[in-house]
Amino acid sequence: SGNTFLSAMHFYPAWYHTIPFLIVQAFKKEITKFGNINIHKFIKDCIDNQLYFYSVFDEFYVPRRLSYGRRHFQHDFLIYGYDEAQQEYILAGFDENRFYRTTTVSFAQFEEAFFSEMNEYVHLLKRNEGLKYNFNLKRVCELLEDYLYRRNTSERYSDGTSLEAISDRHWGLDVYKHLRGYFNSLINGDAWYDIRPLHILYEHKKCMVSRLEYMEKNNY
Repeated sequence: SGNTFLSAMHFYPAWYHTIPFLIVQAFKKEITKFGNINIHKFIKDCIDNQLYFYSVFDEFYVPRRLSYGRRHFQHDFLIYGYDEAQQEYILAGFDENRFYRTTTVSFAQFEEAFFSEMNEYVHLLKRNEGLKYNFNLKRVCELLEDYLYRRNTSERYSDGTSLEAISDRHWGLDVYKHLRGYFNSLINGDAWYDIRPLHILYEHKKCMVSRLEYMEKNNY
């Protein structure tokens, strides 16, 4: 189907919780109602304390979004700043032309978009300062073998509780077969155009090249 390749490119669930460089705090949106929290004061306090505010809102109410004023569409967003004088939040995300860039939303528009759906989580993200990365050559080799032999890498890191193994996905070099299948579906009009598969593929190759350059520079 047209979604086969999107499934192949599936991210690990709650991926940001697995990144040691991030300190992550999560809670349900409904807590802001139960605790009678002033959402604007809370977000501004977060930003002032170097916490990025990441959650989901309805883009129907958000200017410079593809769905603005056209259809209700729940999508994730990241607030990394605010302008008190203009009463606006500064967002990072994809605009109405699908370019990833900085846009703004008024406090009032944000409130309507944010509280339109309460069954979602808020994630507060902060950089974990002072953390040193220890390069693990053995792990790199293992992951490259996973890539080459199409192994399910999630099984290596699942612990049966917070991190579950992912099934019904395609791994490593097996992805290319499904990428071709997606293009055939696109040509035949059986799939909708989506830039994400190629963009993720590009980012993957960029990461692999950067890693090789790092290994060469540090005599690995």
